[in-house]
Amino acid sequence: MGCGTPVARLTGSVTAGGVPAAGARIDARSGEGARQRVATGAVLPDGTYRVDYGAWPGLEPGPCRIEITHVAGASGQPLATGEQGLVDAAKATARHRHVSFERTLVAGENAVDFELDDGAPIETR
Repeated sequence: MGCGTPVARLTGSVTAGGVPAAGARIDARSGEGARQRVATGAVLPDGTYRVDYGAWPGLEPGPCRIEITHVAGASGQPLATGEQGLVDAAKATARHRHVSFERTLVAGENAVDFELDDGAPIETR
């Protein structure tokens, strides 16, 4: 993407069972090969997110794969912050979810909301 090339930006909300998926991680991939761009973001306590593009001004418009990883307590409650959250995430009772979505982004702002129950599960090893 050179100077003046249109870019797509991604914001919105993420829920799990209708509840904000606080602390979830978002990875968005657009473009292919050398033109592929990866943007990441985190879901805030209110469920909203905004991805960060690093050195890039945004994502490439067109098809985009969005992967969301969310770890919560056994009943879906957000994990504690800091070291206690890491301890809780390692417990056998923690709920680990890794899902993907396919979307087509347009140049400019794209407000896209995600419900984790609607995502395609990604197998993790």
